[in-house]
Amino acid sequence: MLKVIISLFLFGFISNTYSKNVILLSIDTLSAKHLSLYGYHKKTAPFISSLSNKCMLFKNHFANADHTAPSHMSIFTGLYPVNHKVFRGEVYKSKINLTIAEVLKKNNYKTYWFAPITDISLSKQIGLQRGFNDIIKPGLYGSNLKSVIQKLKKILKSKNNFVFLHTYITHDPYTPPFEYTKDKIINLERYLSFKMPISWRWGEGVIRKKYWDNFNITKKKDVDKLINYYDYEITYMDTIVEKLYNSLGNNLDDVTIILTSDHGEAFGEHQYFRHETLDDEVLQIPLIICNSKLKKGVDYRLTESVDLYNTILDELNIKNTQKNDGQSLIDKNKKLKTILYANNSRSYMLQNHKYKLYLDSLNNLKVLNNHGEVIKILNGKETLEIARLKQKLINYKLKQYQ
Repeated sequence: MLKVIISLFLFGFISNTYSKNVILLSIDTLSAKHLSLYGYHKKTAPFISSLSNKCMLFKNHFANADHTAPSHMSIFTGLYPVNHKVFRGEVYKSKINLTIAEVLKKNNYKTYWFAPITDISLSKQIGLQRGFNDIIKPGLYGSNLKSVIQKLKKILKSKNNFVFLHTYITHDPYTPPFEYTKDKIINLERYLSFKMPISWRWGEGVIRKKYWDNFNITKKKDVDKLINYYDYEITYMDTIVEKLYNSLGNNLDDVTIILTSDHGEAFGEHQYFRHETLDDEVLQIPLIICNSKLKKGVDYRLTESVDLYNTILDELNIKNTQKNDGQSLIDKNKKLKTILYANNSRSYMLQNHKYKLYLDSLNNLKVLNNHGEVIKILNGKETLEIARLKQKLINYKLKQYQ
């Protein structure tokens, strides 16, 4: 009986738990906007799409940040970035809000980290690895699939294991195998080294720059080529996930797998590339939870990364005794909060089913409707509803300085 929970982080103390294994599969830089499950015109990930037939698909799921470190910290703690205060290299210092791995460890779970530790976004120094028994680097890559499968099979022979499994396959520089692109311009072996556990700063300064120098992002044909390479990376990643899933076979009979991402990717939709923006192409990410108490179906509620912490605890019957910003998604009929938040180090975003508000460091406001159209605020006169939402967003921003 397969249980899939993507983006898994648990919180709590010893309670009426029951034996189960959990795998949190975090596919870095995977935008929902590039998956047919979410309306994309290309079938980039057929296997992941097939999971929706037996799992719970969340159609309106959003990240709380646009970068790896703060987004994963929100998953691991159930806290918004303004509350955990990890953006680019800062250290998570709270002793009150334990990470999901710390809580699970207290509840007699063995915790395994399958991810890099040498880049700044996932480094040991910032605190993401708090509570993990075993550190198994560098995460999931196409070249080490066999090794990952062997290790997971051994782990899953017993109960009460939590596995954080991370992959950078879909992160830039987009270097899908040659059989996907048939393009000899890009030296794939050269850029593929970025996918391995090397210094993040070195990767940005050398390999990443040389890759992007091949493209003129002011030209549509080059942007289209980048999009195609990214889509091919998603397809390649999908084949890796399928092989992993099929190879584990019966080992998944009592495993909850959570499939998600930390953020998506932009290709000039709002003038930005990569993930330097709080727009939907970056913040809307997939969430699929299989073989959990949720069974299967489609959930249209607004959900966010901070909800995964409480969801995992609820799935494992672990009582959440600490206050955070998330809510459990286990009860599909439960009415959730209708406002979501996200931010990076310079801008802040609030959204509900009707509006999306953006606030910059100077408190300049931009308002969009649910169709993505800018709402003009004449003479600085906001409607009562927008004024109320703006104040909520200002209050959210101020938490960063508390």
